Parts: sequence; structure tokens; C-alpha cells
Amino acid sequence: MIDETRDALAPLRGLPLWAAGRAATMLWLQLGEHVSAPTERDPDRVTGEYALHMQCPWRISGRNGIVTGSADMYSPADPELSAWDFDENRPGKAIADRELRRWIDSHAHRPLAVIGIDVDRCGGFVLKLSEGFAFVVFPDRVADDLEAGEYWRLLQPSRETPHFVMRGARPGSE
Repeated sequence: MIDETRDALAPLRGLPLWAAGRAATMLWLQLGEHVSAPTERDPDRVTGEYALHMQCPWRISGRNGIVTGSADMYSPADPELSAWDFDENRPGKAIADRELRRWIDSHAHRPLAVIGIDVDRCGGFVLKLSEGFAFVVFPDRVADDLEAGEYWRLLQPSRETPHFVMRGARPGSE
């Protein structure tokens, strides 16, 4: 499994990481060249050559510690926001949203590049990024239902290529 995962992630080496965001509680990253990928709803849509979608714990770290992590999706960026007005499934108001935006914006002039990749036997990986940053993905549960237990996937949004999907610490293509 380690070799298959390493091979799947290998094309990311050297690519810039230029966008990050969320769809509900799934984090997405855009890497590589900007690619036009229009949809009916968004005819001006632009994606990366590659996208990573995370549905398991993750964190971004730098020389000074954690930049943000998956648990930050569940805390409002505004401490005055009531629990009734905060919904972690609606991106934009969580600590993770604020910190991801700051981090990406601070490197917009020169996006961070993937300079190394480490994988582990549990389906996790580390993207070593330039300037001392790292993006760490660490599945932390046993998936009883392998269909529902997706940890992360790597895809090429503008191409009809199979997705590399890690679920239940068992990689596969879809």
C-alpha cells in the first residue's frame, strides 16, 4: 500500500499549491497549473492540474507550529458568534477558513511548492512544502463501511482520469 500511495502522489512533487478551501467539512487543495474547467453552474471555473480532497484529520504546519488544522473547522473565527449562528458545514466562518485564507494569500505572489512526499502504512502522508511548511494527512479511525470511510482522494478535476482514493487504509482507483 505504501508504494501504491507514493506512486499516486509522486506527480505532485515540484507543483505549486495555490488554493485551499472547503466544501462542508471536506478540505480541498489545488496544485499545479491553473486549468480551465467550466461547468454549467460556473462557466469561469478554474482548478489545479491536481486536487486533493481530505475527509480525515489534517494539519498545516510551519516553522512556528500549526498554521491550522481540521479541528479548526469546528470553531468559529468570531468568538462573539453564537453556537446557533455557526455551522461548521458552511465554509467561511470557522478558524480554519480564516487561517487557510491568510496562509494562501500570504504566498499568492510565490506559491509554495511540494518539495517532498512521505507516506505511512495507515493511509496518511506528508507533503513537504517550500519555506519549511508541511501539509500532513493522518487517518485516525477504522472505517467499518469502506464506501463511507473515504479518508482522502487525489484527482485531476479537468480530466476524466481515475481518482486515487484512500479509504479504510486501502487505496484504490475510481
